[in-house]
Amino acid sequence: MKSCRIRFVCLAVFLSSLSGIATLPCRAEENLNTPYKLKLSINWAQMNGYAQTPMGGKPGTSDLERPTFDELNMDDSFFYDMSLSRRFGRNEVYLGGQLIRLLGKGVLEENLMTRIAFEANESFTSDLQFDWIRLGVARWYRLGELPIWWALRAEMAMLDFKYTFETPSDSIERSYSKLTGRLGLDVKWELNPRLHLEAAAAASIPLSNSPDITTADLSVHYRLLKNPRSFSPEVFAGVGMMVIDYEDNQTLPNHIRLEAKPIATVGVEFKF
Repeated sequence: MKSCRIRFVCLAVFLSSLSGIATLPCRAEENLNTPYKLKLSINWAQMNGYAQTPMGGKPGTSDLERPTFDELNMDDSFFYDMSLSRRFGRNEVYLGGQLIRLLGKGVLEENLMTRIAFEANESFTSDLQFDWIRLGVARWYRLGELPIWWALRAEMAMLDFKYTFETPSDSIERSYSKLTGRLGLDVKWELNPRLHLEAAAAASIPLSNSPDITTADLSVHYRLLKNPRSFSPEVFAGVGMMVIDYEDNQTLPNHIRLEAKPIATVGVEFKF
């Protein structure tokens, strides 16, 4: 996992060294007439992962890599993404976030140690929250005279995690927030004046005691107005993947992991 993140960081640094080679400014209408962009999407994904959550890092207070999403009956879920950005010529500033809530209930098939002990055959309800927000900057370039634009971006992200597990006999709750830095690459390819493709990938900088949030997506966008001036609505659909992984430095660490793949996405975008 860490080696993949390091390779991604090296790729972003390499691409940034090319930023002065044969690049042209982005289209004036995107910068001047519609500098703001509001983007909203609903997403569905198969979910895999676990929430290893010990009591104060003490050995024996959590099973390793348990409970899993599978035993919590959290196999898939809808989640939501929203962002608002502002362009200043080639530069862009943005704020966004995702709301990811997983709900599960059922009957424990075997004993579970998660902060405290729960016995098999007990009914349970559980709630996992993997919300995260991002604040970043991007710089756009044009690839020669082709209708292709690309951007390097850097952002700060904060993971807001919460875990509850409850049975008729007892319950536990744990929550924390963790910061990370991320680097990313975006590419936009205009197929015609109303249709374009977008691809994006980003990964966390490998830092101790910070979460890894890795994302990648590909989407097709359709502009609803033929000749937009100061307002341009679009609809889009796409596919993607996401991995969130956090492990701290305790003797028995908190170790949470969410894998969402494949992700199916539909959304709307407003430029104004």
